[in-house]
Amino acid sequence: MAVEFIKYKNKKYPVKLGYYALMMLQKEHGVSMEGIEGDISLYEPLLFYALQRGAKVTKQEFTLTKDDMVDVLEDCFFQFVSLIPKFFPVDELGKNPVAIGSPKKK
Repeated sequence: MAVEFIKYKNKKYPVKLGYYALMMLQKEHGVSMEGIEGDISLYEPLLFYALQRGAKVTKQEFTLTKDDMVDVLEDCFFQFVSLIPKFFPVDELGKNPVAIGSPKKK
């Protein structure tokens, strides 16, 4: 299980972005991964679910709330966005990957 980390307020938080985070984003917000590109506010729930899952797989206590995500992203937005492609390698997605955080092909 691949886990990456973001640093927020001098603490490292595990991030696990995969099925759970994408499923919850779709279930709770009605959008797929492709839909997030047009709405920057959707990074908040995506990060929340990725942090929630990261804490679970690393057996760490998870104390952040959905409301905290604005503050976390204020400090860690580019850090988080740069991690996203690591969870969705091009080789696994095929020739036409749709990965947030990656440049679109024209």
